[in-house]
Parts: sequence; structure tokens; C-alpha cells
Amino acid sequence: GGLMSDLEFTDTHVHFYDLRDTRLHYSWLLPDAEEHSDVGSLEAIKSVRYWADDFIAESRLAGTTKAVHVQAAIGIEDPVEETRFVQGFADRLGFPLTIVPYCDLASEDAARVIERHLEYAGVCGIRDLRYDDYLTDPHWERGYALLERHGLVCCDDPLVSVMGEATELVRRYPGITYCIDHSGYPRRRDSE
Repeated sequence: GGLMSDLEFTDTHVHFYDLRDTRLHYSWLLPDAEEHSDVGSLEAIKSVRYWADDFIAESRLAGTTKAVHVQAAIGIEDPVEETRFVQGFADRLGFPLTIVPYCDLASEDAARVIERHLEYAGVCGIRDLRYDDYLTDPHWERGYALLERHGLVCCDDPLVSVMGEATELVRRYPGITYCIDHSGYPRRRDSE
């Protein structure tokens, strides 16, 4: 008793990918991708693939019994292809896995894309990773409002500088669970 592995954990933000799958695209993981503007080099995680099988093997002694795959495919033509890819792991491995796929919530076809994602059992939320003025965009907010109808979580990555706008959004839609990815991704790493 008392060992970490005696506890059960859910990893709430993992990325599964396969650079060989031509239906998927991961611009940030390509060999010639530029360094990340805030964290620097991503070379240590750039491999050809990282499947749920790999995650299970790596985490088997840590008590990790569930995982949430968060959108990793960036620059993909059809974001539902990534959902299909990840659902395949859950179906094959029986590993409790949920999926937070990408949808451009400001797009005219956001409702249809969400419905297509929901054809897969593991979908529990939506991520629309962007750093424009989306929190004050009525088109984006219209897409955001769709999440409540389906009981979906919103995984967002608001910068610390727009947390006030994010707070106002959450107040307007108390029926939507709003998850802040990366703790607001502070750009400075100092005491202040």
C-alpha cells in the first residue's frame, strides 16, 4: 500500500498520432516544423508515431487507467479523420479512452462537423485551438453554444491576457463545461 501505482489516474491530455497515415496531418510534428514559439524545440517528441498502444506500455506501472486524447492533427483537411483514427484504438484495445477532436466553431458547418464527430462513441468534447479574437467573435460563440446541446466539453487554450473574456463566456453559458488547456499557457515563467 501507499505506492503511486495503487492509485488510479486519468491522463487528461494526451496526443496520439501517426505521421504515416496520409489522411492525417500534424504540421507541428513534421521534421522541418519550426520551433515552438514558447517552449522551444519539440524534437524530443517527434517520432513517426505515438499510438495508444505506446501510451499503455509507457504508463502501465503508473496506475493510468484512462486517457483523453486531445486534438493533435493540425492542418488536416477533415478533422473527423482524426476521430476515426483514435476511436480505432479504443475499439481495438478496450482501453477507456475519450476524444476531444477539432472543430472550427466559427465555421458555417460547425454543427455538421460536430454531428459527424458524434458518430464515434468516444467523443466527449471539442477543441478549437486558435489565438485570434475568437472569444469576442459572434460566429465562434454561435458554434460554442452548440456544445451544450450535445453535452460536450470545450477544451480551450485561452492566453492569460484574455482570461477575462473567457470568464464572461463561461458566465453566459453555465451549461457548458469549459476546460482550460495548458493552464492559460503563461508566456513568462517568472514569479510575477
